[in-house]
Amino acid sequence: MAVLALRGGSGDGRPARRRAVLLALRYYWDVLRRQWRISLPAMTLPALGNICLFYLTPLVVAALVGHLAGGGESDLAALLPYVLGFAGLMLTGEALWRAGLHFLNRTNGRGIEWLGIVGMDELLAKDTAFFHDNFAGSLTKRILSFCGGFENFADTLTFSVVANVIPLSFASVILWRYHPLLVVVLLGLIVFTGFLVAPFIRRRQVLVDDARRPRCGCRATSPTCSPTWRRSARSPPRSGRPPSSAAGSSSSTAWRCAPGTTPTCGSTRSSPRCRS
Repeated sequence: MAVLALRGGSGDGRPARRRAVLLALRYYWDVLRRQWRISLPAMTLPALGNICLFYLTPLVVAALVGHLAGGGESDLAALLPYVLGFAGLMLTGEALWRAGLHFLNRTNGRGIEWLGIVGMDELLAKDTAFFHDNFAGSLTKRILSFCGGFENFADTLTFSVVANVIPLSFASVILWRYHPLLVVVLLGLIVFTGFLVAPFIRRRQVLVDDARRPRCGCRATSPTCSPTWRRSARSPPRSGRPPSSAAGSSSSTAWRCAPGTTPTCGSTRSSPRCRS
């Protein structure tokens, strides 16, 4: 949303929101592609750590149980390989996780730095009218939100997508060795669950869009939607001109409508639209 607003988009409605999300994702993906030497380990090492912690260690325990159930020896020499294998996999998984977090922190730091430069370049390319219709604090908040969104994107992609897809592929290979039908059932249940959850996700998105929509019907960051603008609009007019400041400058003050009228959405300081 921030990049679309900086490029001149209105940011109102779901189509504009969809374009903004796609534009932001394209920028985020460019960041990952530009620094793939650190982003690739950041994405894959936690997934490999999950395989060691939650998939290989149960196989070691299952092998130990099978050994004991089959009448194998239970002395220290016979059990030591299983114990050492279990401990080695646990330590390897923890080490992979910590290495992945190190690369992920570097990815987030460099990505936020680069996106901040991109946001400022987009902002400096705007004309004066753009700054008249947007508050400076709102523009800063948009850029910070755009940059901070990359961290959420990278964390979600690492911990919720890649960290589950790679272990799931590994589990599918193991299950295929026993019976292919197990893999079909596993993937079928995942797809079925996705179809059940999708309507609730869409419904939640509609509620979020309704909650974020400004009540006055225009951009919440527009000066015409701010309480300060509405209060100044109810003040008495001053010869049909914007009130001058103490220094004689009128660029930072709002145009005041006639008593009993309020500015409509779409008004600006230079061209107010009042209604009773």
